[in-house]
Amino acid sequence: MLTARRVLIFLNSRITWNTNFIKHKSKIARKKIVQQDVVKPNLSLISELYFNENEQQMHIQSKDTTFEDRTGSYEATDNKPPETFVRHGRKVSRLRRKINSVEKDDTEQLINVICKGCGSKFHSIDPNKPGYIPKDKTEDTTGESLSSLLCQRCYYMQRYNTALDIAMSQEEYKAVLSRIQQEKALVIVLVDLLDPSNSLCRELGNYLHPKQPVFIVGNKVDLIPKDGKGYLERIKDNLEKQAMQVGLKNIKGIQLTSAKTGYGIESMVTKLLKHWNRKGHIFLLGCTNAGKSSLFNALLNSDLCMSHVSDMIQRATISIWPGTTLGLLKFPILSATPHRLYQRVLRLKQEHSAMQEEHELRSLKLKESGGKIHHALLRGDVKSTFKQYIEKDFKPHDIATFSFDSDLCDIAEQKQYIKKKEEKQVFEDSDLPAPEKTRWFYDTPGLINSSQIMNHLSQDDLERMTPNTLIIPRTYIIKPGYSILLTGLSRIDYLQGEAAIYFTVLAANRLPVNVCKISEVDQFYMENFGQDKLAVPQGLDVYLNTIPSFVGKEVHLTGTGWETCAADVQLSSIGWVAITAGTGMAITLRCFTPDGAGCLIRDPPFLQYIVNVRGRRIRGTPAYHMKSAKFMM
Repeated sequence: MLTARRVLIFLNSRITWNTNFIKHKSKIARKKIVQQDVVKPNLSLISELYFNENEQQMHIQSKDTTFEDRTGSYEATDNKPPETFVRHGRKVSRLRRKINSVEKDDTEQLINVICKGCGSKFHSIDPNKPGYIPKDKTEDTTGESLSSLLCQRCYYMQRYNTALDIAMSQEEYKAVLSRIQQEKALVIVLVDLLDPSNSLCRELGNYLHPKQPVFIVGNKVDLIPKDGKGYLERIKDNLEKQAMQVGLKNIKGIQLTSAKTGYGIESMVTKLLKHWNRKGHIFLLGCTNAGKSSLFNALLNSDLCMSHVSDMIQRATISIWPGTTLGLLKFPILSATPHRLYQRVLRLKQEHSAMQEEHELRSLKLKESGGKIHHALLRGDVKSTFKQYIEKDFKPHDIATFSFDSDLCDIAEQKQYIKKKEEKQVFEDSDLPAPEKTRWFYDTPGLINSSQIMNHLSQDDLERMTPNTLIIPRTYIIKPGYSILLTGLSRIDYLQGEAAIYFTVLAANRLPVNVCKISEVDQFYMENFGQDKLAVPQGLDVYLNTIPSFVGKEVHLTGTGWETCAADVQLSSIGWVAITAGTGMAITLRCFTPDGAGCLIRDPPFLQYIVNVRGRRIRGTPAYHMKSAKFMM
């Protein structure tokens, strides 16, 4: 009996100890919850927090939360506010300082400095927003050194060739470009010559004033093959017609350029300095991946930019990923005085003879190498006429031969500027004596056009699909009832016609072309989608399932002869196919792209005589041998 009584007492004591231990642990846990919730910003539990300094009391209003102080605990409900509990004055003041720092945290994370790579304003709030920079990078960094940094997205692009998925809403894009209509400015509309029909979209006109002067620039001309004499002029005429069709009327000029090789840049700068000459700002506008950032960087090295600041301006971030620029990048435009234009003309005349010799040398190397493509590319040098006069140890007699920029015409100011350049190496608007009078060249964010397939693709597929050298046309003879597949993203069926016709494919040379019967094309497509035979797209099933399904569009064309193309079928960002048929021959095609995006008919064709740039037919196949690159020079 005594033993049983002792056992009961022992068990009772253990239950009491466990209960007290659980209560003690719950008290500690609730205290941690209170401390964590008070310190964090954007509180979900604590809705109001205020102090009474005279009584040194802290009131916390919350919902469905239990708090505990030294004297006991209470529950906060919707109907009854919590009772007041007293803290020691030192702890209250310490907690007040923490909360004040929390309230300032969001405002301190907004930094009034822009990224020189993409134009976005720096911040440390959301990594998924443009301009994000880790907070630890800004804590021990001054304003001047911060100006030389890049945001996290630009850093990954330049160092690792990897693009982070950064969202920019349509409202943010409109806010950036809203100032174009409000200013007297020239707008350069940049067109991707690999996809001219989709990069010249009607949405561009929404950001322009009806009377605003427009300068059309066709980029990537170095990738376009030559179909005969005068092909560049025919491309210009085609661009002008397409620009007027989308509502761009006040066209002041058209220029074909290559921001990569420098071709046409000097001619473009001459036209801008001669006809515009700082009448207002200049805005560079265009769709994504048209090459705006590359053109911006090329113009930084030209006479369009003030020569004494070009080396101090951060180059724009360049990437194959669409939508690289997310804000406004800018550089100051040079004032084209008559003396400067004269100096520029003298330099161009001296370089013209050298360029002629270089062209003859490249033609010779092209023949000797058996037609290597890189010798046939259109090239040009972009230089600054006035950089040679800005040196560390310049002398007063230099003024007699060169007129400095009107904003910096004094020798002392020039010396002071060179000293700033050596010390800081970062250009700021305040470096100019009269920045409010300066005219600027702005690079704007690329317009995202839903008709361009590139917006659905991964970075690896973009690299496979984008041409990086001169396109060699590939011609096939297709009978009625056959289909042609250009990668896994486009397809053209030849439904009806009197005879076989020519299909000339103009796309990246590495992209495969497959020809099969219409009755067998669906099975072939399902078996090889995501494989090497179609090349693009490739990846995991999760990614492949995001590619929209094919949507067809029926097209009726009439042939114009076997030596001239009747029309082009633009297959969005992939490229285009030139169709050639006999005179008066009626043909019916059905064209497919994902969701029908970017599938357009271009009449007249971009390269009217490209069908003639083909070799002999390959025996037993519908394909023709490709012409050597030496015929493209």
